[in-house]
Amino acid sequence: MEKVFIFGIDGGSFDLINNWINDLPNFSKLIKNGTSGYLHTIIPMLTPPAWTSFFTGKNPGKHNIYDFFKFKDYDKNLISSYDRKAESVCDILSRHNKRSIVLNLPINYPPQPVNGIVVSGGEAPSIESGFTYPEEFKKKIFELIPDYKIGVDWNNIEYQKHDEFIKDLYNVTESHKKLILHLLKNEQWDLFIAVFEDIDRLQHYFWKYMDPNHLSYVKGNKYETAIHDYYKELDKVLGEIINNLPQDTFIFVMSDHGFGPIYKQIFINNFLLEYGFLQLKENSKNKINIRDFLIKLTYKLKIKHLIPRLSKETREKLKKIIPSNNPTFLNIDWSNTKAYFNSYSGQCIFINSKGKQKEGIVDESEYKNLLNDLKENLLKLEDNGKRVIKNVYFSDEIYKGENLKNAPDIYVVTEEGYMLQEGFNSKLIDGPDESKVYRSGDHRDNGILILNGKNIKQNYHLEASILDMVPTILNILKIPVPEDLDGKLIYCFD
Repeated sequence: MEKVFIFGIDGGSFDLINNWINDLPNFSKLIKNGTSGYLHTIIPMLTPPAWTSFFTGKNPGKHNIYDFFKFKDYDKNLISSYDRKAESVCDILSRHNKRSIVLNLPINYPPQPVNGIVVSGGEAPSIESGFTYPEEFKKKIFELIPDYKIGVDWNNIEYQKHDEFIKDLYNVTESHKKLILHLLKNEQWDLFIAVFEDIDRLQHYFWKYMDPNHLSYVKGNKYETAIHDYYKELDKVLGEIINNLPQDTFIFVMSDHGFGPIYKQIFINNFLLEYGFLQLKENSKNKINIRDFLIKLTYKLKIKHLIPRLSKETREKLKKIIPSNNPTFLNIDWSNTKAYFNSYSGQCIFINSKGKQKEGIVDESEYKNLLNDLKENLLKLEDNGKRVIKNVYFSDEIYKGENLKNAPDIYVVTEEGYMLQEGFNSKLIDGPDESKVYRSGDHRDNGILILNGKNIKQNYHLEASILDMVPTILNILKIPVPEDLDGKLIYCFD
């Protein structure tokens, strides 16, 4: 019976694998003996909607995951697996008596019941939480791996404890490898999905150390090879897994999106303010300066990570002084604001629509003209004569489905090296704030696709969509493909 093993790399870049192919023998062997190319992600190029699109074979308009957050009025709250409104490939397989094992798939906490085993990854709040299905499997994990870790410690990132972060990263990887190898040897399965999440974090914060074009790059610095070395570590893990797979297993290596550099930030609320799409309350400038100072103070005193541990009542009071995400968001005058930016992760603009936001002012009759006006002006943005916005998409152009109503209104794709940023700034386009932790790398469309197995074309190159994975998996496992999927079969078979 055919089996499919998915080796997932969150944020894995096919360009980096190609650049370092001579140092990655297991990736190289799979590419030579199979089909490979770019796996194009969706818009936004972001972990939650991308992995959920992989898992369901459907676009966000159907599965309802658009960001790390769900948005109501002007607030945002973290999403969970409960917000997913489409069945997964594992749900389909369960109906056909096929067994799945899913480890560390993002946006899969709390773990949902399937015919098989689910272990949630980094978004699980702690090892004390119910991060496994069945629930009793958690006990088995700690019997096998007493020091098992669900993900890296974010405090090491927040306070730039680079050595501790890298050590922790390798320990987490070892934990997950041990669990995978145990399950391969001791459990029955038809589909096995194992995702290595934390290379995404590594590339976000360490890209500047390897990129000679980055302003912070210093040749020969201590962390210059940190990303390269971790790809080599993943190659070793891949080799061990391959050696323990049942005969005739199809192995797919994939990522949810690729990666690339960030050199400059575009403070898009500055643009909206300058062009009259957004207004601030009177006398808000001094408040903004005070809040910026307080945000920086939390970093200096190394207490930012303590804020989420405070009581809800205390956090609500502090929001008026030290907002956790956007220190100027509370200064917006909603009665005179038509559009606003409130999600660095989603790279999206919201329209302040009547009937949708509690203080919305944009009528349905002016909605489309407003979108077109925003797009036209966004595409004109330049930095020293160079265009900075690659494209602008309206949500109803790229999504379809019953949950389209929950989508942001506009998505912006920047040119290489630029990212939209929250808040306001003295300059519309600026370099990173060196006074606090910043990202020097972010998501791109150069995701990984490597397919290997019986009758798959060898040394063959093609490109596919992340939506195409579920139809291809179901085809291999001889399960009928539901008609409402948005992906299609990847034609890579002899």
